[in-house]
Amino acid sequence: MLDLSDRLLSDGLAADEPTTSASSTSEAKGDRLRTAQWGVIDQALSSGTNFLMVFLVATLVGPTDFGVFSLVVILYTVTIGSSRALAGEPLVIRYASRPNELRSASAASMGLLTAVGIAVGSGCCLAAIAVSEPLRSSLLMLGVAMPWLLMQDGGRVVFFARSEPRRAAANDALWAVLQMIGVGVAVVTDHLTTPFFVATWAFAGAISGLVVLVQLRLLPDLSDWVRWLRKHGDLGLPLVANYVLTTAPSYILFALMPLVSSLRELGIVRAAYLPFSAFGIILQSAWLLLLPAAARASTPKVLLRLAQLWSGGLGALALVWSLLVLAIPARVGELIMGDTWHQTGSVRLFFAGALVAYAIGVGPVIGLRALESPRQLVWIRLAISPATLGLGLAFAHNFGAPGVAFAIFAGDILTALVAWYIFVKIVRIRVADNPRVMVPV
Repeated sequence: MLDLSDRLLSDGLAADEPTTSASSTSEAKGDRLRTAQWGVIDQALSSGTNFLMVFLVATLVGPTDFGVFSLVVILYTVTIGSSRALAGEPLVIRYASRPNELRSASAASMGLLTAVGIAVGSGCCLAAIAVSEPLRSSLLMLGVAMPWLLMQDGGRVVFFARSEPRRAAANDALWAVLQMIGVGVAVVTDHLTTPFFVATWAFAGAISGLVVLVQLRLLPDLSDWVRWLRKHGDLGLPLVANYVLTTAPSYILFALMPLVSSLRELGIVRAAYLPFSAFGIILQSAWLLLLPAAARASTPKVLLRLAQLWSGGLGALALVWSLLVLAIPARVGELIMGDTWHQTGSVRLFFAGALVAYAIGVGPVIGLRALESPRQLVWIRLAISPATLGLGLAFAHNFGAPGVAFAIFAGDILTALVAWYIFVKIVRIRVADNPRVMVPV
C-alpha cells in the first residue's frame, strides 16, 4: 500500500523532476517497503507488549490491584495521546518535509514534552498524597517516570518523521525486554504486587526514554518550549481538542452504559469488540507512517490521490479482517470467551461495519492534518461525538449491547462521510487558489 502511495507522489512531481533510472526507482521502492515493514513491527512491539503486560498483571494480581494498574495505564494513555497531538503531530506536519530544520524543531518539541511530563508527573505525585496504598505508590512512580515516558513516545515520532522506524522498533524492543525481565523477577521472588508491576512497566519505559535521546543524539530544548507552543499552538491545540472529542465519548458511553442498561450488556459489548481491537496495530502504524508521507505531498491534488489510495487500502484490509472475525467458528469463540461468545453475534456485525468505516475515514483525516486544517476536525467531532453518545445511551436502554454497537457504527460512517466531504472541498479551494501550494502562507 505504501509503495503505491509513494508511486503516486512521484507521479505528482513528474512534471518538475528529472526522470530517474529504473534501478534507482526499484531501490527507492525497496526502501519504502522496508520502512513500512519496520513501522508495523514497531507498532506491534509497542502495542503488543503493553497488551501482554496488562494481561499478565490481570492474571497475577486480584481485581482491586488490577484496577489500580489499569488506572495508571489509562492516565499514561491519555497523557501520551494529548501530548502527541500537542507536540508530535505538529512536528511531523510542518517539518517532515523540511529535513534541514527537523533537528532543531525536534529539540523544541521534545522540550515541550518534557514540560508537559513534569507538569503531569507533579500532578500525579500530589494526587498520591490524598490516596492510600497501593494507589499511592503507583501514582508516585508514574509521576517520577512520566517525563521520560513522554520522551520515549516523542522519540518514536521523531524517528518516523525522519523515516527511521527501524530505530523506533529497536527502542520499543528494549522497553519490551526490560518489562519481561521485571515480570520474571516478580514471579521468581513472589513479589506480585501492583506497585512492583507499575515500577517494572514505568521505569523500563523511562530507561527507553533516556536511550532514545542517545539514539537521536538530541537534548530537549527546555528554553524554547514556550515559543514552540506560541508558534504551533494554532495546530496543536485543535489537535488536542480533536483527540479528546474522539476518545472521550467511548469512555463515557461505556461508563454510563450500566446505568441505562446492565453490566451484562456492557460485558457483551467489550467481548464483541476484543477481536477487532487487534486491527488497531495496523491502524496505529498506518498513522505514524502516513502522516509524514502526507506532509511531504507536493500539492493538494497529490494529497487527495494519496488519501484515496490509503483509505481504499485500509478499508480493504479492515473488510478482510472483519470477515475473518465474523467467520470464527463457534467452538473457537467459546474457547476464547466462553458462553459470552454466543451473545455477541449481532454486536460483532455492527463492529465489523464500524471498523471498515473508520478505516475508510483515515485518508481524509490525515489529509486535513497535512493541510493544517485541524479546526475542521474539531467541528466534525463536535457535531458527531455528542450525537453518537446520546444515541448510544438511548439505544443501550432500549436494545442493550446491539444498540450501543449500532450507534458506534452509525457514528463512524457519518464521521467518514463528513470528513471526506470537507477534505475534498478544502482541496478544491486550495487548488483553485494555488494548485502548487499545500498550505497558503
